[in-house]
Amino acid sequence: MRAQCCCASCFRGALQGADGTPIRRAFQAYSGPDFALFTSQIAGSYKNGHISNQNEGLDMSRTDRDYEEKRDYIRMRVDADVNLIHAGQVIPAVCIDLSSSGMQVQAPRSFSVGDKLNVSIDSDHPALKGLEADTEVVWVTDEEGGGQKLGLSIVSMK
Repeated sequence: MRAQCCCASCFRGALQGADGTPIRRAFQAYSGPDFALFTSQIAGSYKNGHISNQNEGLDMSRTDRDYEEKRDYIRMRVDADVNLIHAGQVIPAVCIDLSSSGMQVQAPRSFSVGDKLNVSIDSDHPALKGLEADTEVVWVTDEEGGGQKLGLSIVSMK
């Protein structure tokens, strides 16, 4: 949904989420006819004012989310293959969820808080560019059987 603005430069690319949350310009690079196709492939759907609560498997209304989810940004469930680049080494991983300020990633090896990673998510749609970002590890949780879940803060988009 486009935000209302008085000038043409703000109108172009001034997008909002379904609940009115502003979307960073870095995520607004493409807004052509296939934009909805891309977002539905990557993030699933947002219908009737409800989003899926991935932790409990329940639907959560927008009002409930405002009180229960104490985050600044809406997170989209992604489950997409990503490449993490650290010290010149490419590490395949899985992006679990994504917001305009960060992402949660499941990685097969260990990282430390403060590590700088380049993240690349390819697009399945040929008309759309994938996501590339410089990130920083802000939290780490060790997984049973090896690997880690990482909280990555997006430092800059490429």
